[in-house]
Amino acid sequence: MKTFFVALLLGIFIGSAITAYFNSPESFRGMLALEKTDAPKPSEKMETLKEAAKDTLEGGKEKAARLAENVKEKGQDAIESSVDLKIAIAIRGKFKLDQEIESDPIRIDVKDGLVTLSGTVPDYDMARRAIEKAAEAEGVKGVESNLEVAKEGG
Repeated sequence: MKTFFVALLLGIFIGSAITAYFNSPESFRGMLALEKTDAPKPSEKMETLKEAAKDTLEGGKEKAARLAENVKEKGQDAIESSVDLKIAIAIRGKFKLDQEIESDPIRIDVKDGLVTLSGTVPDYDMARRAIEKAAEAEGVKGVESNLEVAKEGG
């Protein structure tokens, strides 16, 4: 996986360097200067091209660094959301296994390990059990209950 990302970044870097070089008007002016009568000497043209290549390379390195940071941030977000999904699935499984909890009306939201339960349950005992089961799940940092208890007898 690491090799894939290194190859991907290298390919993006090389592609952006080539694109930047060929899209740069300065580089074309330097090549077209040979046709003019006041064309610079080959050594001057070579120095100009070296400077243009150096500028392009530096710009490509900066772009590659920004891209790598962006990939890192997106990857971290994906990892965090998959951990939260795992927690939500574990809680839903605990609810399904508990005969005293009606799990269908309970909504489970997880963000960075913090669980929020919402929905309407028939009684306070079920709300308490749901909170306890959610807190038991691996990776849970805290549980917030927005559960509403349906009016009994009415």
